Amino acid sequence: QYNIDDVARYDIPKALQFIREQCGQDVRIHAIAHCVGSLALMASYAAGFSENLASITCNSVALTPQVPWPAFVKIWAGPDLMETAFDYPYLSPKMPYLPIKGFGKWIYKMERALRSECKEPACHMLSFIWGWGFPAAFDHRNIHPVTHRRLMDLFGGTNFHFHKHIRKMLLNKESISWDGKINYLEEIQNRELPPTLLVSGGNNQIFPGSNRLTFERLSAGPHSEKVQYQEFAQYGHQDIFMGQFSHLEVFPKILEFLKAQAPSSVTLTDSEQQPRTVLRLVGDVA
Repeated sequence: QYNIDDVARYDIPKALQFIREQCGQDVRIHAIAHCVGSLALMASYAAGFSENLASITCNSVALTPQVPWPAFVKIWAGPDLMETAFDYPYLSPKMPYLPIKGFGKWIYKMERALRSECKEPACHMLSFIWGWGFPAAFDHRNIHPVTHRRLMDLFGGTNFHFHKHIRKMLLNKESISWDGKINYLEEIQNRELPPTLLVSGGNNQIFPGSNRLTFERLSAGPHSEKVQYQEFAQYGHQDIFMGQFSHLEVFPKILEFLKAQAPSSVTLTDSEQQPRTVLRLVGDVA
């Protein structure tokens, strides 16, 4: 029954506390977040549950989630239908691989009848669980064949309350709390935002245009000097981080942003150019 608020209120602050206990209270923490992890991180910072970050990098979505209309239809009806009509507690890419007559195998068979872009069951399940596309989560040409075969190991199952919470945000057109009492986009305007990099793939089919919109909204407020936007052509949603050429086409841009956040009084040698501590929040694998 947990939702994005629970991650923002409990999990992320605890992770930050653990890092500071291990590395020192003065450690500079650079948070890199993805998908639901981005929604949770920005919510946590906006509500004051997390603080003192050296920088924030969010991929795909942050404070203004948007989805294609077929995905909106799916998220509007799907979570309640799967919970009530089929009595499923969650969905997982592993369902097609379960032995004998494992529950949920019919979903893959249905998806396979609609999609012909590949034969990997987990790939089709991801398109059913997250968004809309052929496939939804990435561009096939960016994914190495070995990575593609291991999708069921790289993505975990998820409950439907994440989807229901995102549905509330979509209906509100901004990131809000589960009970609707907190508008995270409004709240973050009242806080001191660290340098923030919003990134997205040009072919993002999960949250198309979401981070560009967040950038425009934040740039129009008091954080105009703190926020940047970077779009990567011919990339989708997940392949930003797990594409076979991400280390050449994506990571250098993120690393350049991280290096720029080093204190001006500190001169780094080539061997010291890595940020001291990075908190990686990946929502789809939680």
